[in-house]
Amino acid sequence: MLGTKLPWDPQYLIESLSDSTIYNAYYTVAHLLQQGSLDGSVIGPAGIKAEQMTEPVWDYVFLGGPYDAATMPVPEEKLKALRKEFLYWYPIDMRVSGKDLVQNHLTYLLYNHVAIWPDQPEMWPKSIRANGHLLLNNEKMSKNTGNFMTLIDGIEKFSADGMRLSLAVSHHSLQSDTDHFTIVSLSGCWRCC
Repeated sequence: MLGTKLPWDPQYLIESLSDSTIYNAYYTVAHLLQQGSLDGSVIGPAGIKAEQMTEPVWDYVFLGGPYDAATMPVPEEKLKALRKEFLYWYPIDMRVSGKDLVQNHLTYLLYNHVAIWPDQPEMWPKSIRANGHLLLNNEKMSKNTGNFMTLIDGIEKFSADGMRLSLAVSHHSLQSDTDHFTIVSLSGCWRCC
């Protein structure tokens, strides 16, 4: 079963595409709210408990809704800090993804942003870049087959600059697949940077 159970009524499931295309907004404030804890059990640097993050609070942070001390269990100064952090990182400058996600994930990404910010196109993703499959050992990278390398693994093996360079030059078209890590390994000079 993919998706997230609705916190206040776990009999309902938010299907994974709707759930996974707006998480970028949450990431902008997650470090202030949960300090690495995935279940809300640790109070982050903002000093806000998970149960204090009510719908009006989220509306203030993400939508710029009005502050109402009577209905919001969080002081306005703390919410201003969350709102400022959100606006610093949003909107998404560029979303890069594989060609196989254009008809589902990337389409939902656009739909969800338009649904949440219908009158604020400045909050919609600025650009989306789709590429052919990334290859590893001349085969499509796939977690299912075990033929994959994480970004962290790539950075450790080839350096951050090597990864940046190869990602920048590996985009040809939707039709062409690129053996990304062959490019990185051939650019071994980046290891010394």
